Amino acid sequence: MTRHASTLATVTLFGPLLAASVAPAATICVSAQGGSCQTTIQAAVDAAQAGDVIRLKPGLYFENVTIPSGKDGLEISGPRTAILDAGDDRDGATPENMGPALSVASNGVAIRSITIRNGEGAGVLLADGVTGTRVDRVRFSHNGDYGVLSAGVGNDDTTVLRNAFIGLDNTGATDLLGDRITFASNVVLGGDRPVTIEGDDLVFERNRVELNGNDGDCIDLRGDRVEVVSNHILGCGGGWGLDLVGNDALVTRNRVEYVQDGIGVFGTQPTVTDNRLLSIEDGPGIEVNCNTGCGTARVAGNRLVMGMDDAEGLVLRAGAPGLLVERNLVDRFTDHAIELLTTGATARNNRVVDSSATEFDSCIRVQSGVGNTLERNRLDGCSDGIEVNSADNVVRDNTAVWGSKDGIDLTGNADGTTVTGNRAYFNSGVGFELTEGVTGVVMERNRARGNHTDLCDDSSGTTTFVDNDFETTYVNVTDGAVNDCPVGF
Repeated sequence: MTRHASTLATVTLFGPLLAASVAPAATICVSAQGGSCQTTIQAAVDAAQAGDVIRLKPGLYFENVTIPSGKDGLEISGPRTAILDAGDDRDGATPENMGPALSVASNGVAIRSITIRNGEGAGVLLADGVTGTRVDRVRFSHNGDYGVLSAGVGNDDTTVLRNAFIGLDNTGATDLLGDRITFASNVVLGGDRPVTIEGDDLVFERNRVELNGNDGDCIDLRGDRVEVVSNHILGCGGGWGLDLVGNDALVTRNRVEYVQDGIGVFGTQPTVTDNRLLSIEDGPGIEVNCNTGCGTARVAGNRLVMGMDDAEGLVLRAGAPGLLVERNLVDRFTDHAIELLTTGATARNNRVVDSSATEFDSCIRVQSGVGNTLERNRLDGCSDGIEVNSADNVVRDNTAVWGSKDGIDLTGNADGTTVTGNRAYFNSGVGFELTEGVTGVVMERNRARGNHTDLCDDSSGTTTFVDNDFETTYVNVTDGAVNDCPVGF
């Protein structure tokens, strides 16, 4: 017998046995009108085996459904007009329902395309340890507390995709725990804390979350290696649009509008890029704190427009060198546009327009830490353009124009700072100001024109000047008075 014939004979001999050992999935229909179908979803679940498919016909199903363990791979699906209603049957034909609409205790369960409403505590409740649940294209309406809820400490590999969560009067769409959760392409309308998810390797993308209450954040995520991509967050009145705590986060291409605080990212090595923020009511537009792990941290290409009521644009905190802040635009923020409370950070090629003038704050402020670099930033129409209040920084090739106060200020703690190649034009106050007590500053190749006073040196007298170009100067280092520099208002 040839080798090919032997193989063929083996397949012929064992094929029927293999087919018999893997039974095909059954499809069980459910109709409230009965006929050849089950009349309740629970009856279909009870009759189903692992891997079976339950198809709902259009209709109202007043019940609480439980999928027990041992039904792995079960699927429940139907049209949107198939409605699982865990509320009271209005005509009194059935007893009052209590609890979640659908409780899941098996792995790999799929719930597709139906409507779930009026669940008590949750629309879908996942038992502790259940994995691989998929909730897809479901409409959740007026479920008490949450649409999808983890009952215990973990539901790994959960997917919540293309669903609509509406009528979230109490809490929100999800409160999920588990690793490798995907929450994508959902619409979430309302709720005090619309989305809460905790776990590593989370993917949160292409969602629309809007119009929450006043008690919490719109999106609250906790975990390492979280990706937040291309979401639209609108109208969060009581907290952050996005509050993310965890290491190695990626937050990119999101749009955040009309929120109290914009985006907060707290953890080592974050990447926050190309986000768009509009109308920040009170807090920071973007706040990043990379703690002591800032080596590859990056905040770049973000656009922030309109910050009201003392709102700051970018607030950056770094306890170790490496944070890069570049190519961001901050437009019309009432408080500091960029505030660095950092060590060894670099802020370069940023643009600030018409910010801080109403509060008389600086557009870019280095408030604490040492060894930061500010370079090639442009500041138009600020109050003070740049304020440095910490030691050993480099301020290089920046431009500050049309400010209502000063161009570049070095205050009492800016010892050892190097100021090189900067330009200050047409500011109402001083182009370059060194306040009393500053020591060891080097000023080289700076240029000022059209300011009330181009240079005011009220420092300790230890400043080194090399090849600067100032038309008007004021020096007073002997009388001991504080802030002797003249102003233009």
